[in-house]
Amino acid sequence: MGSDADITKMPLLEEDDKLALKGLVINRPAGFLLFRENERTTETYLIIKGHVKVTSGGPDRVMAIRGPGEVVGEMSALDGQPRSTDVWAMEDIQVKVILQREWIDFLYSRPRVFHALVQMLSARLREATTKQSQASWFGTEQRLAKGLVELSMKLGIASADGIVIRGVSQHELAGLIGAKKRDSVSPVIRVFRDQGLLSTGRQLFVVHDLNRIKEIAEGGATALEGAK
Repeated sequence: MGSDADITKMPLLEEDDKLALKGLVINRPAGFLLFRENERTTETYLIIKGHVKVTSGGPDRVMAIRGPGEVVGEMSALDGQPRSTDVWAMEDIQVKVILQREWIDFLYSRPRVFHALVQMLSARLREATTKQSQASWFGTEQRLAKGLVELSMKLGIASADGIVIRGVSQHELAGLIGAKKRDSVSPVIRVFRDQGLLSTGRQLFVVHDLNRIKEIAEGGATALEGAK
């Protein structure tokens, strides 16, 4: 029997689950809208390749980023309610489209996956709650650093210059960390650039010192002292 730690870390879908899960595999280009907020559709999407952004209230108001092995759209498949968010392809993607009946039958036939799904939904709720709390209690610098760490883990590609993050604008980064306006993060980004921690371009971030950014994210350091 596995330990409690093993149970809490179980992935949603093992390789044999992915093979057994019935659905149509499709490819869609960057910028494609998989589904829209308030839309009455019930398919679940398993991401095979690429990343999608989950937004609400506009394409720049990013709530989360999902990647290979993760699913989106599962809530409407379970409760039949309208979509609560938009989901956009951040790059060329490949997904498996699973019909509502197929998804529900699959969950009933595989208790481990059902359990893992409950854990995943709980984790996502905690993530949303944590970000909402951080928006009130943490400063912009710390939240920005946390956002850069998250993007580095999900989208980052190692290079000689650092961790390269493509396809995310400053507006989207501001939305991801719960900032109401890009203007609130721009001064901090400028300080990070001036101190050599970060470079930016059009929908491009290069994190030059991830360890330092992590320190700032954890509240153990700041780049703002003495900044002009």
